[in-house]
Amino acid sequence: MAEHGRPAVGMPAPEIVLPDLHGRTWELGDHLGRTVVVVFHRHIH
Repeated sequence: MAEHGRPAVGMPAPEIVLPDLHGRTWELGDHLGRTVVVVFHRHIH
């Protein structure tokens, strides 16, 4: 890990578990070996 707990370039990503748009659980580890793009955004009401 690099400073501030951020993963360093070239290092494996930490495990991420998030809900998808349909409320189902999505786990990064289920996509090992595939190219994955995770977009984080802030939704403001």
